[in-house]
Amino acid sequence: MTGYIIRRLLLLIPTILGVTFLVFILVRFVPGGAASALAGQDATPQKIKQINHALGLDQPILVQYAKWLGGLLHLDFGKSITLTQNPITRDIKQRIGWTLELGGFAVLFSLLVGLPVGVLSAIRQDSLADYVARSVAIAALSVPSFWLATLLITYGSIGIPIGVPKLPPLVVIHYTPPLGREINASLSQNLRLILPAAIILGIGLSGSIMRLMRTQMLEVMRQDYIRTAQAKGLHARVILMRHALRNSLIPVITIIGLQLPVIVGGSVVLESIFSLPGMGYYFLQSLIQRDFTVIQAVTVIAAAVIVLSNLLVDLSYPLFDPRIRYS
Repeated sequence: MTGYIIRRLLLLIPTILGVTFLVFILVRFVPGGAASALAGQDATPQKIKQINHALGLDQPILVQYAKWLGGLLHLDFGKSITLTQNPITRDIKQRIGWTLELGGFAVLFSLLVGLPVGVLSAIRQDSLADYVARSVAIAALSVPSFWLATLLITYGSIGIPIGVPKLPPLVVIHYTPPLGREINASLSQNLRLILPAAIILGIGLSGSIMRLMRTQMLEVMRQDYIRTAQAKGLHARVILMRHALRNSLIPVITIIGLQLPVIVGGSVVLESIFSLPGMGYYFLQSLIQRDFTVIQAVTVIAAAVIVLSNLLVDLSYPLFDPRIRYS
């Protein structure tokens, strides 16, 4: 197991290096460029040339990449050129709290809804509960999140009693930690801002978990060892929890691993609609402003999270299926 982990960690190095190089090169093909955005519409070629020289963009591409990569090794992502003109590390620290909480609540909501509903749909196959659960899963996958968010904001803002508190105005709000000096006030304000967007994001994530959980449970329940356990007279709850559910989680864990980057990457659409200044909103603004340093930083962070989450998912398989061994 230790040797496998070491090999996988060593393989992460060329993977991350390849991602950084591709991102660095592809960002350079963005039309216009940062110099044009800084110079404005009436920029002259001479002025653009001066800006490129000041930013070091007139140096050979490999030299620029080497300098940027050297900064990454010290967790220095550079400085925002057109968006905030602040160190990107500082900007990320100010925004990562929103995104971590939004993604964490969304993934938690998707698990709390998707897993039990998928299991219920499987053990009540072809019943009314099964048809309702399958319809809910399809609706969760089909309904656009921006449409739900727009409805929530519209009806909540005009005070229609639909069980949703009146939402705050669409302005950029400073992050309120869930536990601050005034615990009750901070927690209430924090949940008021985060939960609506997190629930909507979690609805979309839960649909795939529901359907996959149902499919896997039906497949496992037809296995011979389940019939043997039933013939031995084991209680249905024991068979479900100890044998069926545990063996059904391997593909589901893979799907959950694919959702983990949401915790860091955030949701560009929902953060924009709810004006949550997280990583997704930060990335969207950097695209609009053609701030390639921010684009590079956020993309590399998201790629690193995807690679690490895949490693964690692979390492978790033996916990659910003892037959899996890494040697």
